[in-house]
Amino acid sequence: MATPNVGEIVSSTIQKRSGEYSDNFTNNNAILFQMQKRGNVESADGGDVIAEEIAFATNTNAQSYDGYDTLATDQQQVFDFAQFAWKQYAAAITMSGREKRQNMGRERIIDLLASRIDNARGSLKNLWATDAYLDGTGNNGKALTGLNALVPTDPTTGTVGGINRANFTFWRSQIKTHTMATATILADMNALWVLCCHGTDKPNLILTDNTGYTTYESALQPNQRFTDSAMADAGFENYKYKSAPVVLDGGIGGACPASQMFFLNTDFLRWRPHSALNFAPMDEGDGRQPVNQDAIIKFLGLMGNITSKGLRYQGRYNGS
Repeated sequence: MATPNVGEIVSSTIQKRSGEYSDNFTNNNAILFQMQKRGNVESADGGDVIAEEIAFATNTNAQSYDGYDTLATDQQQVFDFAQFAWKQYAAAITMSGREKRQNMGRERIIDLLASRIDNARGSLKNLWATDAYLDGTGNNGKALTGLNALVPTDPTTGTVGGINRANFTFWRSQIKTHTMATATILADMNALWVLCCHGTDKPNLILTDNTGYTTYESALQPNQRFTDSAMADAGFENYKYKSAPVVLDGGIGGACPASQMFFLNTDFLRWRPHSALNFAPMDEGDGRQPVNQDAIIKFLGLMGNITSKGLRYQGRYNGS
Protein backbone atom coordinates (compact mmCIF):
# COMPACT_ATOMS: atom_id res chain seq x y z
CA MET A 1 0.00 0.00 0.00
CA ALA A 2 1.45 3.35 -1.06
CA THR A 3 1.85 6.14 1.45
CA PRO A 4 1.70 9.92 1.09
CA ASN A 5 4.93 11.87 1.39
CA VAL A 6 6.78 10.60 4.45
CA GLY A 7 8.02 14.09 5.32
CA GLU A 8 4.40 15.24 5.60
CA ILE A 9 3.68 12.34 7.98
CA VAL A 10 6.74 13.17 10.11
CA SER A 11 5.79 16.84 10.27
CA SER A 12 2.12 16.28 11.12
CA THR A 13 2.93 13.62 13.72
CA ILE A 14 5.40 15.86 15.53
CA GLN A 15 3.03 18.83 15.32
CA LYS A 16 0.19 16.80 16.79
CA ARG A 17 2.34 15.75 19.72
CA SER A 18 4.24 19.01 20.35
CA GLY A 19 1.63 20.60 22.64
CA GLU A 20 1.30 17.40 24.62
CA TYR A 21 5.06 17.19 25.00
CA SER A 22 5.36 20.77 26.18
CA ASP A 23 2.89 20.08 28.99
CA ASN A 24 4.48 16.73 29.78
CA PHE A 25 7.91 18.34 29.91
CA THR A 26 6.73 20.87 32.50
CA ASN A 27 4.98 18.26 34.63
CA ASN A 28 8.04 15.99 34.75
CA ASN A 29 10.48 18.54 36.13
CA ALA A 30 10.14 19.82 39.70
CA ILE A 31 11.37 23.35 38.93
CA LEU A 32 9.10 23.72 35.93
CA PHE A 33 6.18 22.09 37.71
CA GLN A 34 6.42 24.66 40.50
CA MET A 35 6.89 27.54 38.05
CA GLN A 36 3.83 26.40 36.13
CA LYS A 37 1.84 26.08 39.35
CA ARG A 38 2.82 29.65 40.33
CA GLY A 39 2.13 31.05 36.85
CA ASN A 40 5.78 31.66 35.97
CA VAL A 41 6.09 29.77 32.71
CA GLU A 42 5.65 32.57 30.18
CA SER A 43 6.44 32.39 26.50
CA ALA A 44 8.22 35.20 24.69
CA ASP A 45 7.80 36.19 21.05
CA GLY A 46 11.30 37.34 20.14
CA GLY A 47 13.90 40.03 20.61
CA ASP A 48 17.68 39.90 20.81
CA VAL A 49 17.51 38.86 24.48
CA ILE A 50 14.91 37.97 27.09
CA ALA A 51 14.46 41.04 29.30
CA GLU A 52 13.20 40.87 32.89
CA GLU A 53 12.24 44.09 34.67
CA ILE A 54 13.55 44.22 38.24
CA ALA A 55 12.93 46.61 41.12
CA PHE A 56 16.31 47.15 42.78
CA ALA A 57 15.66 50.08 45.15
CA THR A 58 12.93 51.73 47.19
CA ASN A 59 11.40 55.10 46.36
CA THR A 60 13.10 57.56 48.70
CA ASN A 61 10.30 60.07 48.18
CA ALA A 62 8.12 58.01 50.51
CA GLN A 63 7.72 60.04 53.73
CA SER A 64 5.48 61.03 56.57
CA TYR A 65 4.23 64.64 56.58
CA ASP A 66 1.93 67.09 58.30
CA GLY A 67 -0.08 70.06 57.06
CA TYR A 68 1.85 72.19 54.54
CA ASP A 69 5.12 70.23 54.70
CA THR A 70 6.97 70.11 51.40
CA LEU A 71 6.71 66.69 49.79
CA ALA A 72 9.80 65.15 48.23
CA THR A 73 9.69 64.88 44.45
CA ASP A 74 13.24 63.79 43.67
CA GLN A 75 13.69 61.84 40.46
CA GLN A 76 13.82 58.13 41.19
CA GLN A 77 15.51 55.27 39.40
CA VAL A 78 14.23 52.12 41.00
CA PHE A 79 13.76 49.80 38.00
CA ASP A 80 16.19 48.20 35.61
CA PHE A 81 16.32 45.20 33.29
CA ALA A 82 18.18 41.94 33.57
CA GLN A 83 18.91 40.45 30.16
CA PHE A 84 19.18 36.75 29.43
CA ALA A 85 20.38 35.20 26.18
CA TRP A 86 18.25 32.86 24.15
CA LYS A 87 19.39 29.23 24.38
CA GLN A 88 18.44 26.61 21.78
CA TYR A 89 18.12 22.83 21.94
CA ALA A 90 17.28 20.34 19.22
CA ALA A 91 16.96 16.60 18.67
CA ALA A 92 16.88 15.02 15.22
CA ILE A 93 14.26 12.45 14.20
CA THR A 94 15.40 10.44 11.21
CA MET A 95 13.95 7.82 8.91
CA SER A 96 15.93 6.06 6.21
CA GLY A 97 14.51 5.14 2.84
CA ARG A 98 14.88 1.49 3.78
CA GLU A 99 12.74 2.00 6.90
CA LYS A 100 10.18 3.92 4.88
CA ARG A 101 9.84 1.08 2.39
CA GLN A 102 9.80 -1.58 5.11
CA ASN A 103 6.95 0.23 6.86
CA MET A 104 4.75 1.11 3.92
CA GLY A 105 1.37 2.38 5.06
CA ARG A 106 0.59 5.56 6.96
CA GLU A 107 -0.26 3.92 10.31
CA ARG A 108 2.85 1.74 10.29
CA ILE A 109 5.05 4.79 9.68
CA ILE A 110 3.32 6.71 12.47
CA ASP A 111 3.89 3.79 14.85
CA LEU A 112 7.60 3.82 13.97
CA LEU A 113 7.82 7.59 14.34
CA ALA A 114 6.03 7.65 17.69
CA SER A 115 8.85 5.85 19.50
CA ARG A 116 11.47 8.09 17.90
CA ILE A 117 9.58 11.26 18.77
CA ASP A 118 9.16 10.02 22.36
CA ASN A 119 12.89 9.33 22.52
CA ALA A 120 13.76 12.78 21.14
CA ARG A 121 11.42 14.45 23.61
CA GLY A 122 12.87 12.44 26.50
CA SER A 123 16.40 13.30 25.41
CA LEU A 124 15.60 17.02 25.35
CA LYS A 125 13.86 16.81 28.71
CA ASN A 126 16.81 15.05 30.33
CA LEU A 127 19.31 17.48 28.84
CA TRP A 128 17.27 20.46 30.07
CA ALA A 129 17.04 18.94 33.57
CA THR A 130 20.82 18.47 33.67
CA ASP A 131 21.73 21.87 32.23
CA ALA A 132 19.30 23.60 34.61
CA TYR A 133 21.85 22.99 37.39
CA LEU A 134 24.87 24.30 35.46
CA ASP A 135 26.22 27.83 35.06
CA GLY A 136 25.32 28.57 31.44
CA THR A 137 28.87 28.21 30.10
CA GLY A 138 28.36 24.64 28.87
CA ASN A 139 28.84 23.91 25.16
CA ASN A 140 30.65 27.24 24.67
CA GLY A 141 27.91 29.25 26.35
CA LYS A 142 25.02 27.65 24.47
CA ALA A 143 23.55 25.85 27.51
CA LEU A 144 20.85 27.17 29.86
CA THR A 145 21.55 29.81 32.48
CA GLY A 146 21.22 27.30 35.31
CA LEU A 147 21.22 27.30 39.10
CA ASN A 148 25.01 27.32 39.41
CA ALA A 149 24.86 30.78 37.83
CA LEU A 150 21.67 32.02 39.48
CA VAL A 151 22.34 30.56 42.95
CA PRO A 152 26.11 29.93 43.12
CA THR A 153 28.33 28.92 46.04
CA ASP A 154 29.85 32.42 45.91
CA PRO A 155 27.09 34.96 45.19
CA THR A 156 29.42 37.97 45.51
CA THR A 157 31.07 37.48 42.12
CA GLY A 158 30.10 36.99 38.49
CA THR A 159 27.71 38.65 36.08
CA VAL A 160 24.20 37.27 35.58
CA GLY A 161 21.61 38.82 33.31
CA GLY A 162 24.10 41.58 32.52
CA ILE A 163 24.33 42.67 36.20
CA ASN A 164 27.61 42.33 38.10
CA ARG A 165 26.97 40.89 41.56
CA ALA A 166 30.25 42.30 42.86
CA ASN A 167 28.82 45.80 42.40
CA PHE A 168 25.14 45.26 43.25
CA THR A 169 24.25 43.49 46.48
CA PHE A 170 20.54 43.33 45.59
CA TRP A 171 21.43 40.78 42.89
CA ARG A 172 23.11 38.33 45.28
CA SER A 173 21.47 35.10 46.33
CA GLN A 174 21.80 33.72 49.87
CA ILE A 175 24.31 31.07 50.94
CA LYS A 176 24.83 28.74 53.90
CA THR A 177 27.99 26.64 53.89
CA HIS A 178 28.29 23.86 56.44
CA THR A 179 28.90 20.12 56.22
CA MET A 180 25.57 18.27 56.10
CA ALA A 181 24.93 16.15 59.18
CA THR A 182 21.78 14.78 60.80
CA ALA A 183 22.48 16.67 64.03
CA THR A 184 22.84 20.09 62.37
CA ILE A 185 20.90 20.06 59.11
CA LEU A 186 17.68 21.48 60.57
CA ALA A 187 19.51 24.39 62.23
CA ASP A 188 21.36 25.09 58.98
CA MET A 189 18.13 25.03 56.99
CA ASN A 190 16.46 27.33 59.53
CA ALA A 191 19.28 29.85 59.20
CA LEU A 192 19.13 29.86 55.39
CA TRP A 193 15.33 30.03 55.32
CA VAL A 194 15.34 33.25 57.36
CA LEU A 195 17.84 34.82 54.96
CA CYS A 196 15.56 34.07 51.98
CA CYS A 197 12.37 35.48 53.51
CA HIS A 198 11.03 38.99 52.95
CA GLY A 199 7.52 39.61 54.25
CA THR A 200 5.30 37.06 52.56
CA ASP A 201 7.99 36.18 50.00
CA LYS A 202 9.70 32.92 50.93
CA PRO A 203 11.04 29.77 49.26
CA ASN A 204 8.36 27.50 47.80
CA LEU A 205 10.60 24.70 46.54
CA ILE A 206 13.73 23.02 47.92
CA LEU A 207 15.67 20.77 45.55
CA THR A 208 18.34 18.41 46.81
CA ASP A 209 20.38 15.34 45.93
CA ASN A 210 20.48 11.91 47.61
CA THR A 211 22.72 13.08 50.47
CA GLY A 212 20.65 16.14 51.29
CA TYR A 213 17.39 14.25 51.08
CA THR A 214 18.42 11.30 53.25
CA THR A 215 20.15 13.55 55.80
CA TYR A 216 17.03 15.68 56.12
CA GLU A 217 14.85 12.57 56.30
CA SER A 218 17.01 11.15 59.12
CA ALA A 219 16.68 14.39 61.08
CA LEU A 220 12.88 14.25 61.09
CA GLN A 221 10.90 12.66 63.87
CA PRO A 222 8.40 10.02 62.64
CA ASN A 223 5.42 12.17 63.55
CA GLN A 224 6.84 15.18 61.70
CA ARG A 225 7.00 13.69 58.23
CA PHE A 226 4.63 15.61 55.98
CA THR A 227 4.53 15.81 52.21
CA ASP A 228 3.29 18.40 49.75
CA SER A 229 0.19 16.84 48.21
CA ALA A 230 0.51 18.59 44.83
CA MET A 231 4.10 17.44 44.44
CA ALA A 232 3.20 13.94 45.63
CA ASP A 233 0.26 13.72 43.23
CA ALA A 234 2.60 14.69 40.39
CA GLY A 235 4.92 11.85 41.38
CA PHE A 236 7.74 13.80 43.04
CA GLU A 237 9.33 12.24 46.13
CA ASN A 238 9.19 14.94 48.79
CA TYR A 239 8.92 15.96 52.43
CA LYS A 240 7.71 19.34 53.66
CA TYR A 241 10.02 21.83 55.34
CA LYS A 242 7.90 24.64 56.76
CA SER A 243 5.70 25.54 53.74
CA ALA A 244 8.06 24.27 51.02
CA PRO A 245 8.40 20.74 49.66
CA VAL A 246 11.89 19.23 49.83
CA VAL A 247 12.10 17.35 46.52
CA LEU A 248 14.55 14.57 45.74
CA ASP A 249 16.30 15.33 42.47
CA GLY A 250 18.79 12.53 42.87
CA GLY A 251 18.09 8.85 42.37
CA ILE A 252 18.69 7.49 38.88
CA GLY A 253 19.88 10.24 36.58
CA GLY A 254 19.34 13.04 39.09
CA ALA A 255 21.37 16.12 38.24
CA CYS A 256 21.42 18.03 41.53
CA PRO A 257 25.04 18.51 42.68
CA ALA A 258 26.21 16.42 45.63
CA SER A 259 25.36 17.61 49.15
CA GLN A 260 23.49 20.70 47.94
CA MET A 261 20.06 22.15 48.64
CA PHE A 262 18.53 24.91 46.52
CA PHE A 263 15.98 27.06 48.37
CA LEU A 264 14.01 28.50 45.46
CA ASN A 265 11.31 31.13 45.34
CA THR A 266 9.87 30.38 41.92
CA ASP A 267 7.77 33.56 42.04
CA PHE A 268 11.06 35.24 41.07
CA LEU A 269 12.25 32.56 38.65
CA ARG A 270 10.74 32.03 35.22
CA TRP A 271 11.01 29.66 32.30
CA ARG A 272 10.70 31.73 29.12
CA PRO A 273 10.26 29.48 26.06
CA HIS A 274 9.91 31.03 22.64
CA SER A 275 6.29 30.93 21.51
CA ALA A 276 7.31 29.50 18.13
CA LEU A 277 9.68 26.80 19.37
CA ASN A 278 8.51 25.06 22.52
CA PHE A 279 8.89 21.35 21.76
CA ALA A 280 7.82 22.03 18.21
CA PRO A 281 9.16 21.06 14.76
CA MET A 282 11.92 23.41 13.65
CA ASP A 283 11.09 23.23 9.94
CA GLU A 284 7.91 24.39 8.31
CA GLY A 285 8.24 21.98 5.42
CA ASP A 286 8.31 18.22 5.21
CA GLY A 287 11.81 17.81 6.56
CA ARG A 288 15.35 17.81 5.25
CA GLN A 289 16.52 15.38 2.59
CA PRO A 290 20.32 14.96 2.63
CA VAL A 291 21.77 15.28 -0.86
CA ASN A 292 23.90 12.17 -0.44
CA GLN A 293 21.69 9.91 1.71
CA ASP A 294 18.46 8.00 1.28
CA ALA A 295 16.86 9.47 4.39
CA ILE A 296 14.68 12.23 5.80
CA ILE A 297 15.50 14.32 8.89
CA LYS A 298 13.14 16.38 11.05
CA PHE A 299 14.16 18.37 14.14
CA LEU A 300 12.23 18.75 17.38
CA GLY A 301 13.35 22.01 18.97
CA LEU A 302 13.24 24.14 22.09
CA MET A 303 14.31 27.78 22.50
CA GLY A 304 14.27 29.82 25.69
CA ASN A 305 16.06 30.30 28.99
CA ILE A 306 15.63 30.35 32.75
CA THR A 307 15.40 33.95 33.97
CA SER A 308 15.05 35.73 37.30
CA LYS A 309 13.48 38.92 38.62
CA GLY A 310 14.92 38.54 42.13
CA LEU A 311 18.03 36.56 43.00
CA ARG A 312 18.15 37.73 46.61
CA TYR A 313 15.09 35.55 47.32
CA GLN A 314 16.98 32.39 46.28
CA GLY A 315 19.26 30.41 48.59
CA ARG A 316 21.75 27.57 48.52
CA TYR A 317 22.83 25.23 51.27
CA ASN A 318 26.34 24.14 50.35
CA GLY A 319 26.81 21.01 52.44
CA SER A 320 29.92 19.63 50.80
